[in-house]
Amino acid sequence: MTSVSNKDNPLVSCAVISYNSATTILETLESIKEQSYHCIELIISDDGSKDNTIEVCSDWLNKYSNRFVRTELLTTPHNTGIPANANRAVDACQGEWLKPIAADDKMLPNCVEDCMAFVRENPNVKWFASMVRKYKNTFDEQNFIETNHNGIISFCKKNAEEQLKWLAWSLPINAPTLFLNTAFIKKIRFDTAYYHEDEPFYVNALEKGEKCYFLEKETVGYRIHESVCHTNDRIFNYKMLLATRQFKKDRLQKYLTKRQVRGQRLLWRLQDFFEMHGLNKSKPLNLFLYSKIFALIFKIYKPKLK
Repeated sequence: MTSVSNKDNPLVSCAVISYNSATTILETLESIKEQSYHCIELIISDDGSKDNTIEVCSDWLNKYSNRFVRTELLTTPHNTGIPANANRAVDACQGEWLKPIAADDKMLPNCVEDCMAFVRENPNVKWFASMVRKYKNTFDEQNFIETNHNGIISFCKKNAEEQLKWLAWSLPINAPTLFLNTAFIKKIRFDTAYYHEDEPFYVNALEKGEKCYFLEKETVGYRIHESVCHTNDRIFNYKMLLATRQFKKDRLQKYLTKRQVRGQRLLWRLQDFFEMHGLNKSKPLNLFLYSKIFALIFKIYKPKLK
């Protein structure tokens, strides 16, 4: 059942960002359909999938489009990257607020309702994050790993300038939980100059003086599985690390002290060493050594923020 948009019940755009997601996207779509908040439009933006993602989405929309105020399925003949795909979704959104979601994650049943309650209580907020439930491969409860907030509670007590300094060293924001004012994200947009969409957006928002806020509730289920970010055998995705390094050099190193820059370079050399020697997860000692050395360097050089 849909509901009419009004001042007390504004339209929320749920935007699904997909690429080769045929095996997972139905769980994402079902989680949006089952939201306790009813004034929702559904935007699906697919980035040139080579599998049958489009067919799966079309069949599902034929059955359930009446649940939403409106629906739109965006396609492109070629893969353009996550930021460009996310921007197409942003351009199509007509809601006052935007909830983006990857096509292998899911929204918890009260996600939108809880976020809109937070918006009403905090009218100056332009963007915020919340807590995420992590799962291994599937959303079966036996595969639940942890509820994670990545230290964001302390992070969100800072002003925008202090958050930039924190962000330059570590990334406490759970990207899957982002909830955005649509007019704000349409103005800032996602930066297509980089491989990833989340961190460049954070920096652009903070540099405009719009700090990140935090809703202390679980809103999203996050699936950890073999993907562009996670592999079954490697400790990390080296290609993605190199892409994010370039972004940090371009946009974030200026917020670090000289000492912290040295620490950052040590972390990068550690990653280079493990990649060069082909060290992977199949040998538990590799992962143990990497995590312990990384944590030690991180602790020694971590910025001291009040």
